[in-house]
This record gives sequence, structure tokens and C-alpha cells, in this order.
Amino acid sequence: MDFLLLDGSASGYNPNEEVNMSDHPLSHPIQVCAAVVLILSVLAGMVMALGPGRVPEQMIQNGVPVALCVAGGVGLCGILLALMGILDKEVSDPQTRKLLVEIRDQLARANTSVPVVTPETTYAGSGATSPMTSGADSVRIVQLLDEIRDISLLDEQQKKTRLQQLMTMRRQAAASTVDTMIQQQHWAEARATLQQAQMVFGDGPELTAASNRLLQAVSAAEAIAFAELQKKVTELQAAEKWDQAAAESQSFIDQFPDSAPGLEFHTGLLASRSQWIDATANKMYEEVKLAIEQRSWRRALDGAQRLMARCPGHYRSKQLEFQMQIIRENADTEQRNAMEARIQELIKAQRLKEAVTVAEDLIKAYPLSPQAQIASQLAMNLRDRIDQGEGQTV
Repeated sequence: MDFLLLDGSASGYNPNEEVNMSDHPLSHPIQVCAAVVLILSVLAGMVMALGPGRVPEQMIQNGVPVALCVAGGVGLCGILLALMGILDKEVSDPQTRKLLVEIRDQLARANTSVPVVTPETTYAGSGATSPMTSGADSVRIVQLLDEIRDISLLDEQQKKTRLQQLMTMRRQAAASTVDTMIQQQHWAEARATLQQAQMVFGDGPELTAASNRLLQAVSAAEAIAFAELQKKVTELQAAEKWDQAAAESQSFIDQFPDSAPGLEFHTGLLASRSQWIDATANKMYEEVKLAIEQRSWRRALDGAQRLMARCPGHYRSKQLEFQMQIIRENADTEQRNAMEARIQELIKAQRLKEAVTVAEDLIKAYPLSPQAQIASQLAMNLRDRIDQGEGQTV
């Protein structure tokens, strides 16, 4: 969110952070100057006090200059310390500290390696910008310096007024961001942006109006989306595509989490889906069970595979998982016997080419089975008979 970049917290500013006077860029030079002045004044006083004669009369005569020298040094130190106090007071002001931190962040972002520009350097397109250019950062830094200068000249009441103006500007920027998200129908992002702005900048009239616009837009979009959802889910239910219907309903809930009709509809849909799954799984399980009892293993295998594919997590599917190996082995045996019987029928009907085709299919499907070995030998014999002109169909 672009407007949050103007907030102190986003740029690393903490209004409760204690400011160390020594962090000011002028504090260390001032401290050094104060110490040097004090030491020099004391040394000068000692030199003047202990003149060449070093007699009490001369010491008395030098007393007044010594006192004036020391007093002047102390006074100058006081002036320097007072200047430090002014800087400390200026830096301790929350708005000034905030602007200083933002300048620091601007400088940090601008502190990148600058490539060497040669006369041969060219830029593609007429709108290309030179990498040496950092105009936006420079302009912003100048603006911040101007704000620091202006704030330092304000009294407390004027600073409060300026802070209120600043908060109003931030709320207006946040409201504009929310309006953009409303146009894009990004409801979740708009709600999150609004809540964060209210927490940081206060619930002013700008954000209240944006909140009302968001509620109206969400309500209108929800009504249209809910009508479309009901129509789509009805079509999917008719086609027994319950999983897809549930996914469509969940997507609506994700987009409109506070929709009471949507939540009620979704709950009812899930209940109906669960009932349909139970009824379908029980019915298909009974069909598989009947096929097993009738020793129709291929039909049982087909029914078991369809049940496990349609209701993969149902307890009926789990019951069949333990029987699938036996069902599959018996179904394969049944299929090989059926193919072998079909070969014999075709041979009796003198349809030898078709019999060879079925024998080759049996060999390909079950190459390691005893029927495959028999079918391989049988296919060779049938080809010889075909070569001899036997089994020609009219």
C-alpha cells in the first residue's frame, strides 16, 4: 500500500524510541569544541598566573586576566552546551525525528552503486532514463529538509495543527487506495487496507466514507455473485458434479466471508453432497457385492473401480481396498477364459483370422499366463491353415 510508505512505522520510525543526543550529526563536534575550549582556557590561566617572575606580586597582578580568561572559557563552553541542548530539543520533537528518519531512509535507498557513464553509453528508446539520475529521491529529500525547517519554527499548538493536517492527508490517501481496490473488486485487500489505516491514522470522516462505499460495493457485488452461484450449482448438481459445486461455493465464501446467505447456502450444499456421497457409495457397494456373489468378477472389478474413483474417502471404498487384489485376479482369470472361449467359437465358425487376432490380444494382455502359451501355439497353427486357404469367409 503506497500510502503506508508515508507513515513513520513503515519507514522505520518509532515515536516511542528514546533519542540519544550523541546521535545528532553535530553533537560530537560540539562536545569536542567545548572540551578543547575549556582545557585551553585553564592552560592559558595557568600560564598567565605563573608568569616569568613567579612572585606573589606578579601573581596578584595577573589574577584579574586569569579570572577573565577562565570565565570566558567557561562561558564559551556554556554557549556550546546550550547549543547542544537546542539540538537535543529539536531532535526530541516527534515530528522532527520522524522527518529525520525518513531522510535517512531516502538516503539509504539512494545509496546504490552508480555505474560509470561513458560517451558510448546509449539508452534504448526516447523515454529511457539515465542510471545517474535520482531526481525523485533528491526532490523528496529537499522537501523533507524544508519540512524540518518549518516544523522547527512552529510552537506546540502549531505543531498539533500540522499533525492533524498530516493525519488528514494520510487518511485521504488511504481512502483513495481503498477506492482503487473497490474498482478492482479486491474486497479482502480493501478491508485490510481500511482496517490498518483506521488503526494508524484514526477513524476520520474520510475513512468512514470509504468504509460506507466499500460496504455498498460489496453488497451489490455479493447479490449478483450469489445469484450466479445458485444457477451454476444447480447445473452441477444435475450433472452429479458435487465436488465442483462445492468448490464454486467455497470460492464465493472466500470472496464474501461475511455473507450470511452464502454461508447458509454453502452449509446446505455440503450436507447435500455428503448425503449424495453416502447414498451413491452404498448403492455401488451393493452392486459390487451382488456381482461377487454371482461370480461375475469383471463386473465386480468395474463397479469397485468406479466406486473408489467417485467416493475415494468413503468407508465403502476402504472396505473394497482389502478385496481388490482377489477381485482383480479373479477378473483376469475370467477375462482370459472368455477370450479363450471366444477363440474356439471363431475357429468353429471358420473365422480363423479373427481367431488369430483374439489370440494375439490374449498374449499381449497376459503374456505370462498359461493361456498365453496355448494361444501362441494355436495362433501359429491358425496362420498355417490360413496360408493353405482354409477358413476363407464369403
